[in-house]
Amino acid sequence: MSGSEDLWDIFESSVGAFGDVTALDAGNRTWSYGTLHDQAIAVRQRLCGSIGLPAVLVVWGQNGADAIVAYLVGTSMGSTIVPIDGQLPVERVMSMLSALGGGVILTDRENELRDRIDGRWSIGTLDGRIDRLGAKSRAGEEPDAAYILFTSGTTGEPKGVPILGESVRAYVDHVRPIVGMIPGDRHSQNFSLSFDLSVHDMFITWASGATLVLREDRSHLLIDVYIRDRQLTHWFSVPSALTFTTHREHEPLDTNLRWAGFCGEALTYDQVASVRAWFPNSEIVNLYGPTELTIACSAYKLPPRVADEVATSNGTVPIGRVFPHLEWRTAKAEHGDMDFQELLLRGVQRFKGYVQQESNVKAFRAGDDRTLLGHVRDEDWYRTGDVVEIAEGEMLIHHGRLDDQVKVAGHRIEIADVEENLRRIDVLGGVAVVVLRSPEARLEGMATLCAFYTAPDVDVRIARQSLQERLPAYMIPHDFRHVKSIPLNANGKIDRAALVAVCAEPGHSGN
Repeated sequence: MSGSEDLWDIFESSVGAFGDVTALDAGNRTWSYGTLHDQAIAVRQRLCGSIGLPAVLVVWGQNGADAIVAYLVGTSMGSTIVPIDGQLPVERVMSMLSALGGGVILTDRENELRDRIDGRWSIGTLDGRIDRLGAKSRAGEEPDAAYILFTSGTTGEPKGVPILGESVRAYVDHVRPIVGMIPGDRHSQNFSLSFDLSVHDMFITWASGATLVLREDRSHLLIDVYIRDRQLTHWFSVPSALTFTTHREHEPLDTNLRWAGFCGEALTYDQVASVRAWFPNSEIVNLYGPTELTIACSAYKLPPRVADEVATSNGTVPIGRVFPHLEWRTAKAEHGDMDFQELLLRGVQRFKGYVQQESNVKAFRAGDDRTLLGHVRDEDWYRTGDVVEIAEGEMLIHHGRLDDQVKVAGHRIEIADVEENLRRIDVLGGVAVVVLRSPEARLEGMATLCAFYTAPDVDVRIARQSLQERLPAYMIPHDFRHVKSIPLNANGKIDRAALVAVCAEPGHSGN
């Protein structure tokens, strides 16, 4: 199969088996597998009547049923789907479109694009009504990737990550038994469609004949309210989502939750303790994987007993064992004058290289360990940029990213280590640490740390004293800043760039 046909096949298989089961629940409206299928086909016919089968379908809109249906329409046509977060500014979107060349854009912000796109693009609403007709797809133009996601690039321009349908199918086939859903189960939907974890939400759910459950209102940004009100059985989010709750006590919540999965950030044992207390009947699974490895490539299932957990030196939960259908190794990686073991992977879930091919040289290591030249081959290793420790039984423990390593006063520091110690100071609330590099510090390989906390009325001197009892002086943040909440980006991860900007403003310092 080509394009996103593999994804449509996953969904369509459940249409035949579970036609009357609810596939999508938006609160004020529900779709059975049969009705969702029929709606997608109706929109497809409307589109094809105007423009033919597009090789590329861009879905730019706010998370919700309309955007999900538009995504599904793209899979029914076998198009390469390019989901773009509805909150992105137009300039960023235009940069992405320029890398793609042409196709069809379905959006709820068509007025902002209509006068800016050229004749290579058709544009319409999320329900497939074409507002401006561009060039039809050329004969013989076959889509390759199932979807393309854009990530931040070092040049300031977004990098396109194309993922094949066979890669998604390999992920779904392996992870579906780990999640253990059955028809009638209800799965959360926490991620923007531009974040690859949303692909897990949709296609693990639909491969199981279960129900994808959307938030009804902003109150469902709170994990306990969302799980309780929407009667979820399965939860999947970044660990940061655990801070958004009305429930602070370590007491059980009255819910039906049986499975809690986390990915996208380091999961700590302190966070696991909260999940164990709130959802005592739930399995807890930590997944790991960069976008380039198709959603996730390793997993660790927490044992039922705390005593059986794999101990780690940094307080984070292991990222587990790499999926058996993938190959992995570690390699010595230099970062300035510091050496680490970097995780490298290859196999069916590894992408074939960035849309902007010039980005591939630094992202891959050739299979024969020579410098990568030109086209990315199947035998080449993707460099994750993640530092790992190999524990007993090939269990991997994450120790941050190469670019999170920093030197202060000549000493090597992992940001995750500092954050973990800050979390142990109960009075601080939510915490995050960023690295501040002045031009002078950059020349000397030096930096300072700035810590953020969310709790009100904190005496920073007490926090500093507590850290002094646990950490060497060079690991204690130079500044402490109060923020009402730790900012998150569109993917639900800590927005460290926003925090660095806060540090540039006058504020409370712990000096």
